[in-house]
Amino acid sequence: MAKQQALATRLQKDGFTIQFGYLLKSDNHYHEKGVDVQLAVNIVKDAHENRYNIAYLISSDSDLTPAIIEAQRIGKTICYVGFKHKISYALPFIK
Repeated sequence: MAKQQALATRLQKDGFTIQFGYLLKSDNHYHEKGVDVQLAVNIVKDAHENRYNIAYLISSDSDLTPAIIEAQRIGKTICYVGFKHKISYALPFIK
């Protein structure tokens, strides 16, 4: 988690806008809640509102595929950023 926070801080300093999800703690474990749905909505909504030309997706959730395809359909570029400990084998091939 510390490395992810350091990456986010560095990206923000370099002018990137970071959209964070939500974590809930239960039984001493953290679980994402609604993150994939909110991210999909933001990808599509912001694409249609022309809020970006290129989005860097730091997520390995292949459930985002329909949102990525829609953003690409209207001319947006989505760059998948994967980490070697959790690579999505579906997302890099979306064109």
